[in-house]
Amino acid sequence: RFVVAGVFVKRFLKDPGSAMTTPLSNPLEFGQGLVATMKQTMSANEKDLKYFVLSCQSFVALLKHYPMIADELSSLGIVPDFFKMLGALAGSGANVVLCECFLRNTLALCSSRVAVEHAAAANGVPALVLLLHSSLPSVQSEGHATPSSRLASQCLALIERLVIVGGDMKTLMKQISSSECLKTLIEYLEWESRPHLPPSAEDDIDYSVHLRVFSVSIVKRLATNPHTGASTRKFLEKIKIWARYKNQDESLY
Repeated sequence: RFVVAGVFVKRFLKDPGSAMTTPLSNPLEFGQGLVATMKQTMSANEKDLKYFVLSCQSFVALLKHYPMIADELSSLGIVPDFFKMLGALAGSGANVVLCECFLRNTLALCSSRVAVEHAAAANGVPALVLLLHSSLPSVQSEGHATPSSRLASQCLALIERLVIVGGDMKTLMKQISSSECLKTLIEYLEWESRPHLPPSAEDDIDYSVHLRVFSVSIVKRLATNPHTGASTRKFLEKIKIWARYKNQDESLY
């Protein structure tokens, strides 16, 4: 049995909503317990991995049904830890499930402005862009399908969330501007516009539409942001592929 703060984790995952047969009496305490458990088990060894994954799944479900506790949980210092691990896992060939756990946790937390402030203070963007770069195909991929399209899609979703929530944060936007985020997105759009191989296995899902929509959306947000707009537009003036997307609505894709 895996119990955190008096809550049976597997039972919670079966019915995480507030309309459970036995609703959580203290969701914040449960969230704090999950944060403590994740910090103790994020080492990724075989013994701890299953507890870490269960804690992450519960954490995301908890924030979905109790979003009002996101600020308090963000103040526990877990956001910098998540970004640090994302940077450490980038390009390491690590367990994709582990990477996705950190991405989903961070995405769930970053609906909170407090969490995004912590991400900016911890200089978390470079680690995220490094993971994106290692999972997103580009012109250097020579026609091969993405190493992990689903992982890249989650990276892009998190970057978009950071820009939406923290677009007025000068420190955060400076990190995005000084990283290779924009260059990486344009390289993907150039790769996507050319003939390339389909997913390598029959049961693989082609995430190309998700990746294209996220990429275009992020570039457009950067181009209109007061902190990154001028430099982004100047960069895009030299990019031929951007003419295909700049005047279109993402819903057309």
